[in-house]
This record gives sequence, C-alpha cells and structure tokens, in this order.
Amino acid sequence: MYGLTKQEWQDLVLSVNVRKANRRLNPYNAGLLIEKALKTTTPANLSSELNFKDLTTFDKIRGIARSPEEFGSLIDWGNRRGFLSMSTASELLRLDGTSNDVLKEIFRKAIECELTKEEARQVIQIFKRSKKNPLEAFEEALNTRPIIQKSVLILGSLLSSEAKNKAEASINESGMRKIYATFARHFPDISFQSFKINSPRFSLLLSEENEKLLKKSINPLSVEEGITKTIEEM
Repeated sequence: MYGLTKQEWQDLVLSVNVRKANRRLNPYNAGLLIEKALKTTTPANLSSELNFKDLTTFDKIRGIARSPEEFGSLIDWGNRRGFLSMSTASELLRLDGTSNDVLKEIFRKAIECELTKEEARQVIQIFKRSKKNPLEAFEEALNTRPIIQKSVLILGSLLSSEAKNKAEASINESGMRKIYATFARHFPDISFQSFKINSPRFSLLLSEENEKLLKKSINPLSVEEGITKTIEEM
C-alpha cells in the first residue's frame, strides 16, 4: 500500500496512534516510512488513512526523518535517559540552515545534558533572536539551568560480522538480558546510565568518571574494538 510492503505498512500502522509501549518503530523509522509512502500519495490522504485527527502530529513524525541518521535509533516517543524525545528532536530540527555535522553535535549534547522540549525551544528562540550560531545558542540556553548535569555519549559501530550478527539476533527481550549480563560481567565496576545496541551501531551514555574507567578497562583497544569484542564473547 502506498509503495510500502505489507510488513512496512503494518509496522507503520502499529507505530502511530497506539499506546507508546506497543509501538513497533521509533519516530525516525516511522518518519522514513511516511516519506516513502508520500511518493505515491498526499499528506492529507495518508494522515487520514493512519487515523490522524489533523496534520500536526503527522508532520512532526514526518519531520523526524530529517534527523542525522546516526541518531535515528536514539530518538524515542517519550523521555528516556540516553535518548532524545521526539518532541525535543522536533524542536531542534527548527535550527534552519544548520549543517548536518553541527546538528549531530547538537543532538549529542542534547542527549548528554538530557535537554527538555522547553529548553530546546529556548535554543530556537535564542538562535533566531540573537543570530548566534546553533552551538552558542545551545550553551546559552543551558546556562539558565541552576545546575548543569552532563554525561558523555559515545557513538560507535560494531567492527566484526560476528558481533553484528550476535547483536542483530539479540533484539528480543531475552537477547537484551543476555547483553546486559555480558556487560555486567565484562565491566563490573562501570555504571552505564544507558546503552543501546542497534546493529551495526551502538551508543553508550555514562558519566565522565565512568567513561575514563571504561577506556582504562579496555586499553589498549579503542571503545569500538572493546565493545565489539564484548559482544563477540556473549
């Protein structure tokens, strides 16, 4: 339907206007399917078929597809540590004229600092009012906080076919429990605030102190090499 496979259409239908906990796709992947479907139909027709009351939320999900690809799996429907909510990402995508590299840095900082939707709106207001560059606008908005709590977000890719295949086979609940147990065994003294394995990519969120401990524990390997080896040994 609308240029989508039967599976893609089913996934899209079961990702919008249903309970957040039951949604099959994250906002980014849902947005990509909407963009694909719109090659054969109109926004009004597709949004009606998907039971949207109007185009407001439909356009927001559609717009998320413009996010940097590396952060697609880190955009969630709601607020969750180590992720960017759809509402916050949608606001940050209003940084008109921003290059993809700068937008990636903004998304990284937003996850590290747990930026809220309201703070993202502040960034946009400062950016448009003062003509400051996006990163300066971000820092100015963050300075309104009484205390700035910052974590470190590490993005990387699994380097071996073995690790990629094992990670891909572990997307279900029991597989994720196995990954958690493997991380706990390999890094018993390191506290991860959040981590996500989305083969071939992974993301880690941890404090600056725990980042140093992680790098020390896998030395002389790089983080990508260390995480790849860990997944291989599951």
